[in-house]
Amino acid sequence: MTKQTKAKSNGPRRKSRVITKADQAAFTDEQIRRRAYEIYLARGRASGDELGDWLQAKKELGAETGRRKVTSTAS
Repeated sequence: MTKQTKAKSNGPRRKSRVITKADQAAFTDEQIRRRAYEIYLARGRASGDELGDWLQAKKELGAETGRRKVTSTAS
């Protein structure tokens, strides 16, 4: 008797996904939202300055991104 072996499957194949500019913008918005929430918590959960928190978070994350670009281009 000969035994036939079945080829092993590595599971369903995943399609590679191209990240578009819109995806990058959405990801950035999510980062800003999280940082703005951290700022809100640091202020003692005081309401009334949501826009200020958002703008501060955006500024901080923009500065972080700028540092990464400088670091990555210096190599």
